[in-house]
Amino acid sequence: MELLDVISQTCPSCGTHNPLEIVYGTPSAEMIEAEAARRIILAGIPLSDEAVAFRCRQQECNERWGVIDLED
Repeated sequence: MELLDVISQTCPSCGTHNPLEIVYGTPSAEMIEAEAARRIILAGIPLSDEAVAFRCRQQECNERWGVIDLED
C-alpha cells in the first residue's frame, strides 16, 4: 500500500488520521523495527483471503477497518 493511501485514511470511529497499517506475513528486520517505532502493526500469517488493513493510532479507540485482498 502506498504511504499516501495510509495517511489519507481516517478512523471511522474517532476521526484520527494516519492509522497504523497492518502488515501480514513473515517480518523482516526492518518491519520489526517499524513496529517497535509504532509505524506499522505486524499481524503474522492471515487466516483468510481478506484481512483488516488498518488500526487506529489512538490506543483508547483501537478501531480496525478496511480490507486487504491477499490474493492480489
